[in-house]
Amino acid sequence: MGYVMKKIISLYEWLLNNDLTKEALEVASLHKDAAIIDPVAEELSEIFEGEELKEEVVNTIESQIGKIKNQFPDLEILDYYLVGASITYQYDPTSDIDTTIVIPLDVMGTEEFGAADKWIEANIDNKKFYNERPYQFKLSSEPSHKNLSSDAVYDVKNKKWIRKPNQERSEEEYDELIADKSSYENKIYKLLEKTIRKNILNLHEAAVENLDSINESGISNKLKNIMYRSYNRYKVIKKFRGKGYGGRWQAEMFENEYMPEGMAQWGGHALDTNKEVYQYKDKRVPDRISQNWATGNIVYKFLDREGYHKVYSMVKEAVRSNFKTYKDENEKDVPIDKSFLETLISYLNAVKDDEIGFER
Repeated sequence: MGYVMKKIISLYEWLLNNDLTKEALEVASLHKDAAIIDPVAEELSEIFEGEELKEEVVNTIESQIGKIKNQFPDLEILDYYLVGASITYQYDPTSDIDTTIVIPLDVMGTEEFGAADKWIEANIDNKKFYNERPYQFKLSSEPSHKNLSSDAVYDVKNKKWIRKPNQERSEEEYDELIADKSSYENKIYKLLEKTIRKNILNLHEAAVENLDSINESGISNKLKNIMYRSYNRYKVIKKFRGKGYGGRWQAEMFENEYMPEGMAQWGGHALDTNKEVYQYKDKRVPDRISQNWATGNIVYKFLDREGYHKVYSMVKEAVRSNFKTYKDENEKDVPIDKSFLETLISYLNAVKDDEIGFER
């Protein structure tokens, strides 16, 4: 990792562990070259009848899992459960219905897992909808009671909550962390947005310059170099987000919720429901609903909502394919050509003059 990237990470780590005072922001502004968020609803989404998942939704999930079982009869499915925005009080009309399918740990990473994962993505994900909500499925070895990063977990088979979403607490944290423009998270986002602005402008300029010649000459060296730098910045942003999910989560979150008898193994460490024995990369996480409310993830969601991830996603695809292919609107790999740059420029136009700070 280059010097500039290390400097960005060091700056973020310093901000993460200190109060973000006016003086801190002034110091941070010297590094300009180094550069859950929906309102809380009063009721659960329309996939629920009261607090119980609608029969139609249950049937669709089980039907899709049945297709997976038919395609992969030797794949052992231990359990399945719901996570994600659509089962919390913070959702929009298109929030996915996210089903986690639990498989044995020793299957993860194998050829069988890879084949099933790709088949699900191509044949199951986004093929069924409830209103505007697509059904999505993910293979994991993580049992429902050990899913520590989600605000809510719902057992589809038994129609019961493993972890119920907390509407009151969600409102409190939304007001404090998201809606309050003076919050630590909003200040971090402003800082990050300032630091990536120059990169976005350079990327836009080079893309426009290359537009008329790309079909004959391909991606210019100038644009390639800027894309490489953009991709490195994107990896740093992902690292920011990952800090919120690093370290241990406090066992007290299991109070009054389902927990196996005695000790439960998670990540190679024993969960002791009577002690606080964990360390956190984001020291604010233990006081929040879940790891989803970590500073890095909130900032990541801000960037996503304002359109930056559309830019970085295209850049990532181009760099990873050595500037040969990208995924079109149908998720098919197609050669990089003028239409690629036209799409990239349209995404850049949406963010290059964006006001600093998160605005809904």
